[in-house]
Amino acid sequence: MTRGVQKSNLAKMKPFTLGASAADMAMLLLIFFMISTSTEPPKTVPVDLPVGRTEGAEQATLNISISSDGAVYLDGTRTTVAALRDQLALRHGERELPVTITADRNLKYGIISKVLGAAKELGFLNIYFMAQPGD
Repeated sequence: MTRGVQKSNLAKMKPFTLGASAADMAMLLLIFFMISTSTEPPKTVPVDLPVGRTEGAEQATLNISISSDGAVYLDGTRTTVAALRDQLALRHGERELPVTITADRNLKYGIISKVLGAAKELGFLNIYFMAQPGD
């Protein structure tokens, strides 16, 4: 017989682990270092910074406008829905460009539906509706 622990009790003992896994410990250390690290440069010398202006990058778009009387314009040139379909077909290589639709608020939806149908039929799917900013 061995001293202290009997042989039969050794076979019944199961290994145990600590409560936290290595992944949990790594995550806690990561969070600790993220919180305790400063990304702001030290402010040792007072500096009067210049004033800058940010302007939006000009991006090519296809602009479709529809007036209150139902007249359709593509990039400022008056057209019809049938002619719009032909003009969009000629610009088939530009399908990825955003298409902005500016329509009068009192316009019946039928004309907008025809314009959307023409654009969708030709693969122009990146469509934005323009609106006035709300209060």
